[in-house]
Amino acid sequence: MRYLYILPLVLLLILNFILLLRPIDGEKSISLLLLQPNTPYAKDLDRENRDFMSHTIQNVFDLGMESIENSGNQIDLILLPESSIPFLGTKKGDDNDPMFSQTFLDIVNVWRKKSSAGVIYSELVWDQGSRNSISFLGNGAIESERAYKEILLPFGEYVPLADLFPFVQRWFGEASHHKPGNGMPVFRFSSKKGMELKFSGSICYELLYSEAMRERVARHKSQFMVNLTNDSWFESEREALQHAGAGKLRALELGIPVIRSAVSGVTVLFDPWGREIDLGLARNTRGYRAIDFFPSKQNNETFYIKYGTLPFRILSVGLLFLAALFSLKNVFIEKRV
Repeated sequence: MRYLYILPLVLLLILNFILLLRPIDGEKSISLLLLQPNTPYAKDLDRENRDFMSHTIQNVFDLGMESIENSGNQIDLILLPESSIPFLGTKKGDDNDPMFSQTFLDIVNVWRKKSSAGVIYSELVWDQGSRNSISFLGNGAIESERAYKEILLPFGEYVPLADLFPFVQRWFGEASHHKPGNGMPVFRFSSKKGMELKFSGSICYELLYSEAMRERVARHKSQFMVNLTNDSWFESEREALQHAGAGKLRALELGIPVIRSAVSGVTVLFDPWGREIDLGLARNTRGYRAIDFFPSKQNNETFYIKYGTLPFRILSVGLLFLAALFSLKNVFIEKRV
């Protein structure tokens, strides 16, 4: 009776081992082409640096063409990470749009036509303010679908209270002034093996928010998640690995593959059990990898998707109650003695 409160934890551990033995439930695989251009961290001054921008755009284009030519014609999706081409986007606004780049748009279209594959990429667009977007140009689509990042990084993508006190923005010269999105839609596409699939997107550190990702996947019954990120500003590999580890947790919680495409690494794929599929792309290197994986079925709901954190909160309260109960019992026994 003394260690009874440990029993629920032991049962959960046993259940996890049992679930790890489940076979992969996908019917057919799809093929991904993940690009890692290793674009250097771009500061605001680089926006006007023509040599930097020209070299960056050419580097990304060449990597994409090389990877398509060497990967055959069975690729379903091409993934280009966040900030591969910084400051620019493919959504044409008015004539004074500071972010639209015809060259960027041409690159995405050339890749799509050359590979007959959809292209998932990150861009900045102007839509009533600057938006960090995950965009998808499907094979055969006329224009890209877009979803704006909802959870922005404080002091990186926006400065808290800057709208009320504009002078605060000047204290953080490298901070952007992005606007958050409102609702991340699901993306749909047809694979070359004839499957109709749905996937959810996330940008950078959004993947750390388990409840937000749960709601995003549960709402649309997504079959996998794509995370486009930029870790080039991290100084150590440990920081990048910790950031990438969020993908392992979300894959386990949501029961779907999580594909993390990072501009300078860590580029990685986690299966629905959180097991890492090594792509062999070292951090801070330029390269690409083609990989096949099985998307989850649409009815593959995990315990976490159904109930969220409520059962675990109840369990925590119950364990605290049992611990307090046994502590009080020991106090009464000592007093009697």
